[in-house]
Amino acid sequence: MIPTVDLARSSRREVAAILSQCCTDVGFLYLTGHSVPRSLLDDVLAQSKRLFDLPPQRKAALSDPVLNRGFTRLGEETLDPANQTRGDTKEGYYIGDEVSGEGADAAKLRGPNVWPDPADLPEFRSVMERYKEEAGRICRELVRCFALAVSDDEFTFDRHFDPASSFLRLLHYSAEPSDVDAGVYGC
Repeated sequence: MIPTVDLARSSRREVAAILSQCCTDVGFLYLTGHSVPRSLLDDVLAQSKRLFDLPPQRKAALSDPVLNRGFTRLGEETLDPANQTRGDTKEGYYIGDEVSGEGADAAKLRGPNVWPDPADLPEFRSVMERYKEEAGRICRELVRCFALAVSDDEFTFDRHFDPASSFLRLLHYSAEPSDVDAGVYGC
């Protein structure tokens, strides 16, 4: 059984103990009580669908392979090249930390994002930025809980996340099922 961690009903120390047990015994967990509004989650899914419904040429124009941002086409990525006969049966869209000017660094994948034209998707950017901020808040909370799981100092790991770096990855899987024996992975 996969354990559930409820951030709203547990103290940071209680969450730390549950995380420790999850990581030691199971490897997975369900996270509840994170306070991300259901309406925002619905907006993310709706905007993601609108993005992947764009014509192929519009999506292809939204790619920055140097900074690993924007659109990745169906089959472009391959999780397991040694065993796959072709690329993954999914398309994706990467959104990183928005960094411009002196803070940009291609070697660290830090730079500007690639955003759809507001004429095509007027709400996409604002919805994704709001969601990425909410997810970042949860991640910062979990980092402090993981720190308490291994030490008495909840700030033990903070210096390793300054500056923080994260990616939001939207995925759209094709209707083709994975067939591991034939080397076809959705991934």
